[in-house]
Amino acid sequence: MIFKKTITLFFFSIIASTTYSQQMRHIEDSIRASTLIADKLKSLNASGASKFLYLFSDAGTIAIVYEIGEKIKGVKCYYKGKQNSKFSSLRLSKDDKSNYNKCMNIVAKATIVSFSNCKDFVHSFNRIVFKINTNGHFLKGNFTSDCSDALERNNMLCLFNIYQQLLL
Repeated sequence: MIFKKTITLFFFSIIASTTYSQQMRHIEDSIRASTLIADKLKSLNASGASKFLYLFSDAGTIAIVYEIGEKIKGVKCYYKGKQNSKFSSLRLSKDDKSNYNKCMNIVAKATIVSFSNCKDFVHSFNRIVFKINTNGHFLKGNFTSDCSDALERNNMLCLFNIYQQLLL
C-alpha cells in the first residue's frame, strides 16, 4: 500500500513540476515578446506611426502592422529559441491591408476581449495576444487558434486572417 502511494505521489510531482515549468516558460516568453514589441513601438512612434496592430503567438512569432502617413507597413520577428530577435520588413498583400483596415474600424473605445479554447475537440492550439491602437482608443486581448468561429460572430475575423497570413 505504501508503495502505491509513493508511486502515485512521484507521478503527481512530475506532472505538477512539468505544468509549473510550462507556466514559467510562458511567462518568460510573454515578457520577452512584450519587451520587443514595446521597443519597436517606441521607434515606430518616433518615426510617425499613428496607428498599429500587433499580434504575437506562443509559437514564437510577433507581427506588427502599422500606418505611417497613408502607407500601411508591417514587420515580423521571432522571439523564441536561439533565433535572432530582429524585426524584418513584411511584404503585405492587398488582403493583409484590407484586414488591417477592418481591424482599425472595429475599435470604438478602450476594450479588452478574450476568446480561449473555443472548440472542445481541439487538443492543440496556439494562444495569440493582440492589441489594436487607433485614435487614442485600443482593443486588446487574446484568442486561441481554434477560435475563428467566435471571432467571426463578433465581427473580428480580420484578426484571425492576419494571424493566418503573418504569423503562420
